Amino acid sequence: MFIDTQEGPTATELSRSPEAGRLLAAEQTGTPGAATVARPPIVTRPEWGANEAWRWWAPEYRVTHHLAVHHTGATTGGADPAAAVRSVYHYHSVVLDWGDVGYHYLVDWTGTIYEGRYGGPNVVGGHIRGHNPGVEGHCRAG
Repeated sequence: MFIDTQEGPTATELSRSPEAGRLLAAEQTGTPGAATVARPPIVTRPEWGANEAWRWWAPEYRVTHHLAVHHTGATTGGADPAAAVRSVYHYHSVVLDWGDVGYHYLVDWTGTIYEGRYGGPNVVGGHIRGHNPGVEGHCRAG
């Protein structure tokens, strides 16, 4: 399958964004229910160019008990890691018909973390939906 992932911000544009490096609102230290250790910066869905027209899945929530880390086994994603994230999103939401990206977060080859599954902390991921509630999934996206 061929996907044109060039529509959206580039990694360079993301790094220049005034919002780059900020935490998701629900994950900021001091927010009720947030971890006591500051979390790393996360590129939000609007920042990486998520096409919300592809998202039909309604969020479900469970308390997170475990962490799962996945590797795409793909190349590094080239010069534009945000395009690799958009590619994973299209594949999961449209091709696999999961209604959204399956993983909670995606990490590119530079270590940048991208918000994945819509819904924030404790949302059930699409890759385990119906099987292992309470497992939070993360993916290295190229």
